[in-house]
Amino acid sequence: MTDLYDVTTTPHRKLGELLLAAGKLSPPDLQRALQVQQSVGGRIGELLIRLGLVSEADVYAALSQQSGIPLVRLEAFPTTQPDWGPLNPAFLIAHHALPLGDVRVDDPTLVFVSSDPQNPVLVQGLQVALGHPPNLRFGLESEIMQRHNEWLQTADDLVEEGDVGGVSGATEFIEHLRDLASEAPIIRRVNDIVDKAVALRGRP
Repeated sequence: MTDLYDVTTTPHRKLGELLLAAGKLSPPDLQRALQVQQSVGGRIGELLIRLGLVSEADVYAALSQQSGIPLVRLEAFPTTQPDWGPLNPAFLIAHHALPLGDVRVDDPTLVFVSSDPQNPVLVQGLQVALGHPPNLRFGLESEIMQRHNEWLQTADDLVEEGDVGGVSGATEFIEHLRDLASEAPIIRRVNDIVDKAVALRGRP
């Protein structure tokens, strides 16, 4: 099985139509979701997931088919945290994105995975940092954040063991953690790690 799923582009078909054709969604459920969308707004794919009408994996498979952008699943993600290079990890987390290898500005082949690979802010931000257009793929938001949390847990374990300098230098490590703390969903956890790391280094 390949890491990147081959897809057939169907840009003129709506997401709901693709899910109906794949047998992942019933017409009444689609109508229900569209009614909710008219009331509260938002993207139909996100609403389908939140309403429990379609699985996250099925929605992203349909988005991949619709756009022609391959889908990368969790098993293809790096298990160890890559070198961020010139990138701020907080930027990647905020946009539910991660690299599939060490980030180097001279490597245009490096693949990035994101829950929204067509987000212009993400695309432009990566292009400015890397100096070339980024190579982006779809990834499930839950799987991307699962891997980020696993990397964060590894950082926490290193701090618990007193191995702050073993990552990439104590100061840089702590500053990266402070950057990560700007992402609200994990701010408490990151701040706890920062406090431990600072205490180990003997800072006030």
